[in-house]
Amino acid sequence: MVRTMWTEQFVTEEWMSSYGLNTLRIRTMWTEQSLTEEWMSSYGLNTLRIRTMWTEQFVTEEWMSSYGLNTLQIRIMWTEQSVTEEWMSSYGLSTLLDGTARTVRILFRSIISGGGTMEENVFVMSRKDSLANTWYLRGVWGEGSSEMERAEGHIEVSVEPLSLSELAERFPQLESGGRWRPTQCQSRDKVALVVPYRDRAQHLAIFLRNLHPMLQRQQIDYGIYVIEQAGTGPFNRAMLMNVGFVEALKQYNYDCFIFHDVDLLPEDDRNLYTCPEQPRHMSVAVDVLKYKLPYTDIFGGVSALTQSQFRKVNGFSNMFWGWGGEDDDMSNRIKFHGYHISRYPANVARYKMLTHRKQRANPKRYEYLNTGRKRFSTDGLNSLRYRVKDLQLHKLFTRFVVELEKPS
Repeated sequence: MVRTMWTEQFVTEEWMSSYGLNTLRIRTMWTEQSLTEEWMSSYGLNTLRIRTMWTEQFVTEEWMSSYGLNTLQIRIMWTEQSVTEEWMSSYGLSTLLDGTARTVRILFRSIISGGGTMEENVFVMSRKDSLANTWYLRGVWGEGSSEMERAEGHIEVSVEPLSLSELAERFPQLESGGRWRPTQCQSRDKVALVVPYRDRAQHLAIFLRNLHPMLQRQQIDYGIYVIEQAGTGPFNRAMLMNVGFVEALKQYNYDCFIFHDVDLLPEDDRNLYTCPEQPRHMSVAVDVLKYKLPYTDIFGGVSALTQSQFRKVNGFSNMFWGWGGEDDDMSNRIKFHGYHISRYPANVARYKMLTHRKQRANPKRYEYLNTGRKRFSTDGLNSLRYRVKDLQLHKLFTRFVVELEKPS
């Protein structure tokens, strides 16, 4: 159902009839009145040519020049059908934006204040699985913009190791602890990236080098939290992610949590690091797996949950010491509590995996998986026991070194 269409066509009864519309409602930041002759008359309009945020009567070369704009050709459609590549292709569309009036306001205000140029002339806005207050367009900002780089789609992953001090010099805009927030808009999501970690210094530097610029292109209010397990005992990835959730919330009121393996690097910046209405498995296509999803219920690698979703499922299980099982247990928790796993298409949710030595497997992982449902309400956030041994606020990230206690 097409709610609003901004088009270079005249809005006529014939045009509306071709889309099955009786009346056309302007659902923008300006008005929600029906588009009637009375409404048009109140603005002194005889015919309405909806082209950009107002009408062609208002959007003139003189008007654009007054705001320092060279071109402004935007056609936007709000739709309630699924936004798929096939659907977009049928309309000749190439770029996807969040379908909220708030984003439209921010977008236009920023173009005006930034003196940018719109090079593409077609954007889609969908109400399904909103893509956050993120500008995903090519050519919005003109030359010389220091803060907002263009989104690129496929991005080249950089695996050249740099020291943390060298990296810190590349990101002077970061706040202490690896915090950053956009200055040109208010991001819809406040995102904490939680990275379970031990003995991967080179991987961590490469991870930070790739993630910071991408997150800033996506205009996300974010912080990176590295949760390091002390000692040499079996690694408990899930428990570290629970710790990251608890400790990050002591730093800032995050509403979105992305749990991220340090050896996975995104290859496409259309893969938005935000939280939709359903838990999202983000690392759909990994190079070492031939860019194929291993099995339907997988939730490992990189995953996103809102604060409320994570609390509802009681976080991750604390029982999985050693490699394997914790992500499948989380997948079971998600389904048990009435959620489903959402994903971006495989050509967007692509990752490169850095090589590493495989960890020792947990011999009891299948037993814990089979009996996990009995413990969903008692094993997780509410049974988490740990001690923070060290807290370090680096320029690039916040680091917690923690000692984990086995559940009784």
